[in-house]
Amino acid sequence: MGEEEEVAPAAGTPPLADSLSNAPSEPAPSPAPETTPETAPETAPDTTPETAPETVPEVVSPPILLPRPVAVVTGATSGVGLAFACELLRRNTHDVVCAANEAHPERAEPALATLQAFILPVQPPGVPPPRLTLLPLQLSNLASVADFASKVTEQHPKVHLLVLNAAVGDVASSAFGSTPEVTAEGWERTFAVNYLGHAALTQLLMPALSAAQPSRVLCVTCGRHAHAWRLQRSSWVDSSASSWLRPFHGGDAYNNSKVMSILFAYKFNRTYAVASGVTANAVNPGIVPGTRLLRDRSPSYAFSFEHIAAPFWAFLTRVVSPEEAALALMTAAEAVKGGQFFQGNREGKSAGQTYDQGMQDMLWDDTAEMLRLEWPIPGL
Repeated sequence: MGEEEEVAPAAGTPPLADSLSNAPSEPAPSPAPETTPETAPETAPDTTPETAPETVPEVVSPPILLPRPVAVVTGATSGVGLAFACELLRRNTHDVVCAANEAHPERAEPALATLQAFILPVQPPGVPPPRLTLLPLQLSNLASVADFASKVTEQHPKVHLLVLNAAVGDVASSAFGSTPEVTAEGWERTFAVNYLGHAALTQLLMPALSAAQPSRVLCVTCGRHAHAWRLQRSSWVDSSASSWLRPFHGGDAYNNSKVMSILFAYKFNRTYAVASGVTANAVNPGIVPGTRLLRDRSPSYAFSFEHIAAPFWAFLTRVVSPEEAALALMTAAEAVKGGQFFQGNREGKSAGQTYDQGMQDMLWDDTAEMLRLEWPIPGL
């Protein structure tokens, strides 16, 4: 009852308010809407919140289009190298430089048509298609290697990925005492192509690799490296025609070259990973029928090897297609760490002798002497 007496009194109401109503209880609610405390909160929120969204579109900048990273792939006109280059183009992630065998220019045009088919016909708005370049390279000729490296760095000051994939070799031959094929510069051909030419190319591209750090060198090897039980210093020191030790065995030469590739990858990673931000891995993609590894054998010999020997080996190891092998290379190329060996798509272990740092150092120093290079390169 006391509360009603405090709200209802009309004594404090002005005379003008009394003339608007005859009821004594109406003057109390009428002044309430006129008071300022209730109207002030309604107008206060109308200030900044409505203007803030209008400024958002004004600070949006157009996207900055960064250049694609550059990948250089040897042996890219057939087999695993071609499949890997096609995969890079399919992913639309890299500008690709493909090395085409200088001795067989007729293979370049079909390879180029295959590669171009993997470039996306429609790119995102404002994004140019990836650059695809085919350059001649003969790994058995060091002058050709130097010319190739010069053309690459002229077009691409930065190289983010170098895939050392090209290879030759008579992996199926078991005949001792044959005469090794020798290059114009006097090196046994398997050693020159599979190892020495690649080592020279890597060092010539090292400034571009260092400029693109973090970058990666990928050495493609083979399960046959585990059978290189005759590997010793003479395996590479005596690889010149004037000092070749007899008897020569084509299979051993191939196996040894693949061990050297792994030794090189591990030593390269130890030398440059921290100092220059360039790492190296090795990968064995598996047995890949249909490559041109037996390109110099007779058609009947190559047919027997691929259709009889290779299926038999399938019971011992995994036979993969070039496309599957390309994915294994992609895994090794994209790995976070360097100094690793990949067996297919998984990290694995290479043959025990490849972890001998003394042998790695010996091969590294002897290779520098053969190529007349200063390793590590000063300033890198």
